[in-house]
Formats: sequence, C-alpha cells, structure tokens
Amino acid sequence: MKTYVFGCFGGDGHRIQDRELRESPEGCLLARTLDDASRGPAYRHVFDRTPRFSGPIISAGGRTRPQESIVRITQEQLDNWFTYHNDPAKVPLYQAIREAEDNCRKVAWDVLQAIEMDQVHSQPIGDQQLQELFGRINQITKTFAEVIVANCPGCADASAAVRCVRLVRMALNEQLRTRSVGVNHLIYDQILLARFQASAAIALDGK
Repeated sequence: MKTYVFGCFGGDGHRIQDRELRESPEGCLLARTLDDASRGPAYRHVFDRTPRFSGPIISAGGRTRPQESIVRITQEQLDNWFTYHNDPAKVPLYQAIREAEDNCRKVAWDVLQAIEMDQVHSQPIGDQQLQELFGRINQITKTFAEVIVANCPGCADASAAVRCVRLVRMALNEQLRTRSVGVNHLIYDQILLARFQASAAIALDGK
C-alpha cells in the first residue's frame, strides 16, 4: 500500500494539520488527519471505483468547504463528444465566434509586426504607440471573451475557450513589454484553440 503525507497550511503560513493518503490494493485512496490520534486509523474513503465521490475539502485557509462531487466521464458523454453535430440553426453562433477569432488574430498580427519593426528594422515603439497597443490587446481579447460568453452555454468547453483568450492576452502583453517574439506560435495556437473550444460548447449544448 502506497502512502502519501502532505500538510495543510493556514492563510498566515502556519501548519494546521498533516494529512495522510493511502492507496489500497483495490485502487482506493484512503485519507485521515494525522494530528488527531484519538480517532485512530479511521480512514475515510475519498476516491473509489464508483462514478463519483463527495467529501469535505480543506481550503487554503483551513476552512472546510461544502461537499463537492467529482463525476467520471460516462460512455454517454464520450458518444456525444465524438459525434458530428450539424445544426443549421447554430451557424450564426459559429460565425460570431469565427469573426471574433479573426479580429483577435489581426490585432495579434499588428502587435507582433510592431515588435519585429522595433527589433529587426530599428523602428522603436514609442510610448504613445506602446500604450495604444496595450489598449488594443486588452480590448480585443476582452471582446473575444465576451463573444464566447454571449454565444456559448456555460460549460467546461466555454471556460477553456475563455482561458485560451486570457493566455493570448498575457502572451501578447509579455511580448510587447519585453520586445520579444519567442512565443508567436503559442499566441496564434491559443487563438485557434479558443474557437475550437467555443465551437465545441455550442455544438454540444454545454454537455
């Protein structure tokens, strides 16, 4: 049986308690609090082979959050995810996402071109241009995220799409601040992935 020990810390950095996880031969994870000897080895199941589990979660501040459930992926979900969905009524939603993607890509191109002119062709980015570019980055990525939220049902795919857009914003801001072009491919990839994730959310109705 494998054993893992980890500590839980409060918001001020002091250790609240030690917890122990043990993996049983059956593949179950069993947990107990080590600083409560009066309870003895009374392990609590936190994960087993059933589709879900629930239990109190210790937050960073040492407070117990309400019970939460983690659901395994079902065959029904897999069948849905790997089925081609063709609903003509959703075409305007896909078009809105693609238009936002194109607009974001254009601004990314402008920013990266300005950086290249600064670094390669000795045409420095002035302070006013710098602020304008930062403003365009923030505005276009925020608009892209707003289009995703407006056209997609709330779900993991939609959240992933917005996360991709946030990565685009952070990468562009860093590129512009450092005048580097090291992650251009990441920026364009994340813009594309944002559309893919948003399209999945639309196609699957958030399921």
